This record gives sequence, structure tokens and C-alpha cells, in this order.
Amino acid sequence: MGHKFDPTKSNSPGGVESIKLFPALRELRLDSLPSLEEWIEVDDDDIAGGGKVEIVFPCLEILKIDNCPRLEIWQIGGFSSHHKLSHLEISKCYKLMAIPSMNGLSSLQLLRINKCFNIRSIPEECLRCLTALKELTFSNFDGVEAFPEGLRNLISLQRLHIFECSNLKHLFPLEALKSLIELTMGPFSSDLEEFPGLDCVIHLRASLKDLTLIGWDKIKFLPDQLQHLTALKSLTLRKFNRVEVLPDWLGNLSSLQDLDIRECPNLKKRCIKYIEGKKYAGEEWSKISHISKIWIDWEVIKRHEKLYINVEDI
Repeated sequence: MGHKFDPTKSNSPGGVESIKLFPALRELRLDSLPSLEEWIEVDDDDIAGGGKVEIVFPCLEILKIDNCPRLEIWQIGGFSSHHKLSHLEISKCYKLMAIPSMNGLSSLQLLRINKCFNIRSIPEECLRCLTALKELTFSNFDGVEAFPEGLRNLISLQRLHIFECSNLKHLFPLEALKSLIELTMGPFSSDLEEFPGLDCVIHLRASLKDLTLIGWDKIKFLPDQLQHLTALKSLTLRKFNRVEVLPDWLGNLSSLQDLDIRECPNLKKRCIKYIEGKKYAGEEWSKISHISKIWIDWEVIKRHEKLYINVEDI
């Protein structure tokens, strides 16, 4: 896919020919293109007479690339002309080897990259440039072991989701993300016995409202750093197979309104007892009874002041 991709030709002063792609286009979606292997910018020499070539979308605001499993090379010459791009999503490009240069994307507010298994690293340059970014999602990044330190400079970031990264061992410090209100983390490398990057979570205590943690087999306890998140309103715990008890400090999260426990078999057993088809409060119930809304494996256990279990002692 190159300059023949529906070009618009014009002559600039001096007679130099230029080629632009969709100069009024605001949204572009490439979806389910099973044979697409390359998207490249064409050099000037590819045009007869050596005319100027510009592959730009000067009004583009939204770009989505989804389910292009053979797309391996994407060289679009950077995003310097895409000064209006605010929304970029790349998903299910299994052979994509690298994220294109993001220089010039100062207006980007949302970046989501999912299931691009062949990407091995995140370019440092895309952190220096994304000063307006509000939402960042990296998921199913099996080839990435570390995220660049520069991500700490995303001072406008409000939502950060890094999950299903099975080889991730190092995460950038979070203390500078003072605007962060939503965070999703895990599972990471099976070699780790604790969540990386949470040592600085105390600096998010005034901003973070929504937290989702996804565990893995070596995680035996919930991170103690969470006790400092006094502004937290929603907490989701998933796949903590080895965690059997809830920490005593859970009651100190005075702003917590929603608790969602999923795929945590031992926690479920200790929070709820099933006797003759009826639900009863378990040993851990007293630690969460103050929370207004409780879900366990997608089942409502408590909503506001209405209980859906018998709370008698057993």
C-alpha cells in the first residue's frame, strides 16, 4: 500500500508535483485485511520526474488498524503531518515488528496497542512526544520485557492499562502520573513474586479512583502498597489463585464503594460459604462488609445496604 492508494495530485509553486492522501479525511480504519503485508511511504524517486511525494492525512483524527495478521512493515514516515490525530488503535497485527515513529503526535489523547506479539520494545521517542496523552493501553505484549522510563513523563495521563504481558519484568515508576485515575496491571512475568512499579503508588493516593489487578501463580498476597490509596472507589481483583485471605488494611480504604473479585477460588470460598444451596458469610466477610457493592465471579453479593447472603455466624 503506497502512493497508488487513491492519491490526490496538485502542483505547488515552481511546478513541483505533490501527492496527498485524502486531504479531508477525519477517520481511517483498516479492518480484516488478511493479505496486507506492508504500508510504506513512497520515496520521491518513485514518481516520474522526481516530483515531491507527501503521504499525509492533514485532517485525520482517528486511525484504527485491526486484524491485519500479515502486516509486518509499517513505514509511514512518522506522524509529523498528522497534527490533528487524537485517537490511534493498533490491534491483532501479529507480525508487526515495530511501532512507527510518533514524532509530531502532540495532539494524541488515546493510544491502544493490543495483540501485536512480534513487537519487542516500545520506542523511547514516543514518550517524549505524547504530552497530551490521556489514555494508554498496552495489552498482550508477550515480547516486551520492560517499558521505557520515559513513560513517567506522560503527565496528562488519566487511564493506564498494561495487562497480559507475560514476559514483562520491569515497569516504569508511577509517581509522576499525578493525574492518573484508572489503572489496570498484570499478569506479568512468572518469575516475579510481586507487582513491579507499585513502590511509588503512594504518590497516587489523591488521584487514583479505579484499580484492576490481575494476578499470576507466584503472587501469594495482595500488594501492601494499596493501603495508601485512600481515594480509591473501585477495586477489581482477578486470577489471584494463591491468595487465601484479604489484608486487614482493606477496611482502611474508606472511599472504596465497589469490590469485584473474579477467578480467585480461594478468596471466594473464604468470603462465602455454600450450605445446602444457600449462601452464608465466610471467615473473610467482616473485612469487606462495609463496601457498598460487592461482586464475586460476576454475581452480586451486596448492593448498597441490601445483602444477598445470610450473614449469620457459622
